[in-house]
Amino acid sequence: MKINQITLALATGLLLTATAAPAQTLLFAGGKSFRVHESPSIAVSADEGRTWTLVFEGARKNMDNASWVTGLAYGAGKLVAVTNYGVVLTSADRGKTWASQDVKTPLRLNGGFNDVAYGNGLFVAAGQTDALAYSADGEHWQRLGTDNLPGAAAAPADRATTQATQGVKSKLGGFGSRLGSLGGGLVGQAASAAKSSGGSSGGSGGAAPAAGSETFHTNTDPHDETKYTHTYGVDFIDGKFYLAGNFGREAVFTVEGGKPVRVAVSRTHEKLTSALRQTVSDGKGHLVGFTEAEMNPVRSADGGQTWEEDFDLKQRLLGGAYGAGKFVGVSGFGEVGTSADGSAWQLTKIAGLNDGGSFMDAAYTGKTWVLCGNDNSSWYSADNAKTWQRTDTKGLYLKRLLVVK
Repeated sequence: MKINQITLALATGLLLTATAAPAQTLLFAGGKSFRVHESPSIAVSADEGRTWTLVFEGARKNMDNASWVTGLAYGAGKLVAVTNYGVVLTSADRGKTWASQDVKTPLRLNGGFNDVAYGNGLFVAAGQTDALAYSADGEHWQRLGTDNLPGAAAAPADRATTQATQGVKSKLGGFGSRLGSLGGGLVGQAASAAKSSGGSSGGSGGAAPAAGSETFHTNTDPHDETKYTHTYGVDFIDGKFYLAGNFGREAVFTVEGGKPVRVAVSRTHEKLTSALRQTVSDGKGHLVGFTEAEMNPVRSADGGQTWEEDFDLKQRLLGGAYGAGKFVGVSGFGEVGTSADGSAWQLTKIAGLNDGGSFMDAAYTGKTWVLCGNDNSSWYSADNAKTWQRTDTKGLYLKRLLVVK
């Protein structure tokens, strides 16, 4: 580790060399607050999850009704938080101040974000229906998919129709406009004929784009009968982005040419009600997929190429992390699961959880394990997930955790 040294010249001419202290480990939690119209909120802990300080709370009227901070990421010296209404929050000073922007509207997304991750120079955010976007700085976002930019939203066949229509219009010139609706009908008929014949009326071959061009919606599993799939978790693992979603789907993206490119899609479950929420790795090729809906956790021993559902674990685990030699997952019913390899789990019921409360996520700070959920509390363990202490989060329901060192 490199240590920064600052040389200070004193008035007497004496030189004093001071060693810069390493950055403090901070634990951020995103969720919502019931104190201001169920607003999106972010809290930070500087003492390994023992106490929390609220650093962001946005009123709904100013936040496009965004009721949850659903994902957190850190990269390139910047914190990025996403919400379920497509609002993105950024901080360049380790969470002291935050700026917000609406991403959903300018990118013409139909849904908001469920999670965000950073890796290989990019932030990638994904969520409901077609919500899939990326950014190098957390502030300037691009939509990923066939309708990435205005004018490129159509499917390949629709783009062929548009090209053919433009060709016919250029031929008719002002005559088509003078014919009014009749002229429009003639243009449409001619364009359809041109498209079906494999070229535009201008003779330039306005057919579908060439092979290898981006002709699919990247948040869609081509094997699904539904048009869109939802993504619930985005995690950067071993140089790749893993997008976990409904239908038990794991979509894997790499970064090529400054943008995410999908390289693989696997399905760990066939039920339409099944969904994955998060993907965690031990850094040795063992992956665990935590679940959002009606399925058991899944595991992979080959870096995500093949998956196996864990039928022996009867409780669904919503989220978790890996640290200090073990996976730790949490359930919606107050259980904590621990496993050395993601295959054999030991469940422990946490006493003191309020009625109806549930856990949502877990994180390892390097010294403590921390759990969060919608119980107005968080929990921490200083003995590697053996015993737990409760911390009041003062009206905050916490959904995601992020460790920043």
